[in-house]
Amino acid sequence: MPSNAANTQGKVQFASSYAIHYLHIFIFALAVTHVLYSITTWGLGRLKMRTWKAWEDGTRTLDYQFYNVCRTLMHYLYCLMTPWEHHVWEARHGSVSKLLVRSVSQKLKLETKEPQG
Repeated sequence: MPSNAANTQGKVQFASSYAIHYLHIFIFALAVTHVLYSITTWGLGRLKMRTWKAWEDGTRTLDYQFYNVCRTLMHYLYCLMTPWEHHVWEARHGSVSKLLVRSVSQKLKLETKEPQG
């Protein structure tokens, strides 16, 4: 172990100069990796924005706007009618089932009625 000022004062060195050299190499490699990933992310972001630009240009056409308005209108109509669908179905079929039960019960009463004599 080389003698230096810390060693002469009775203290122990935290890291050797060899370890600090490799720490510098590690930090440099980390910095280079960070820069490369940043450039890659920036380039992929620009590429994605270019595809969004093409999509935005396509949405400005009259055909797309007409289709989108029709689709939105149909969606709103569906959302308006959905809550009423259950009530209409229940009212229509509930009254039919009540009518059937009433008619069957009346028919059974007539058939089971004993003749008076």
